[in-house]
Amino acid sequence: MNVYKTNYWSLYMDFIKDFESLKYRGFSLSHIIHFRGLIRKNKAIWLDMKNESFAKRLVNKGMDSEAVQQHFNHYINTHRKPSNTKPGGKVAIHYDTILRFPEHTYKDHFSAQNAMIVAAGNYNKKKTSKSLYKLPTRYLNDYVINIGSSVIEVQNQAKLLLAKYNSHHLYSSKQFQSLLLIKIAEVIHCIEQVQKFFEQEKISCVIVSTTHSYVSRIIALSGYERGIPTICMQHGIIGSEFGYIPKIATVDAVYGNYEVDWYRKRGAIKGSAQVIGHPRFDQAIVPISQTRKEVLKKLGVNPKRKTIMIIYRYH
Repeated sequence: MNVYKTNYWSLYMDFIKDFESLKYRGFSLSHIIHFRGLIRKNKAIWLDMKNESFAKRLVNKGMDSEAVQQHFNHYINTHRKPSNTKPGGKVAIHYDTILRFPEHTYKDHFSAQNAMIVAAGNYNKKKTSKSLYKLPTRYLNDYVINIGSSVIEVQNQAKLLLAKYNSHHLYSSKQFQSLLLIKIAEVIHCIEQVQKFFEQEKISCVIVSTTHSYVSRIIALSGYERGIPTICMQHGIIGSEFGYIPKIATVDAVYGNYEVDWYRKRGAIKGSAQVIGHPRFDQAIVPISQTRKEVLKKLGVNPKRKTIMIIYRYH
């Protein structure tokens, strides 16, 4: 048993249950808020989780990724409605930094008649684009909402809970409290914006890059409430359970059978992870359009010297 993982999942489950009464439009906010974001800068809590004695502080002891996934399976079912795929409805592609679809994917497989892009926001007002990759584009932050009183109401409920847990080893942290109140406001605004998006657009399916950001998680859960399926692309090699569990989407499009088995061992419903791959790997079988000599000339590299390619992660 990995003490560190067990303590993390147990602490996460404590948070979910301790704050699950905070709701907006029927959604429990503790199931949506990105928990790691609340504790990312809390070095003490991360160090403490490596110790077996940390379990004494917890209520939901001995949790693992499978138990957390099974809890979310049940939670998802409370929002799941029968399939309601609309004839003529569009595929909504949630565009963010880790979707990583090559440009030709949009060109070759989607059109303005069958697809559209939805993004969290366009913060460059001078270059607002109504079309990305020639697909109609909607920005969630363009939807005008007025829910200030609702935000304050839920934040006040959270403050009462925080007062109740004033001696808690995590919740008593001023940093945690401040972040929680900020995230509550962000999540409520996003829930309202996503509802408006679905109300105004005819959508048959949604593609997301992850369901760990609160934006894509809200999109997926809102889809369940409307009988609209969500496909989550595998955006990278699975290096940690923390980045892939809980699994929320209707189907996760994974690289291979290894990932299917990986999800099944961690409580995912049979058939909810399928070998689909990622469009960026299609480039591996595309004929090379330039010779090595042409590439080096374009880059201004001396062809007589050895060339080293360094692959690095970027966003």
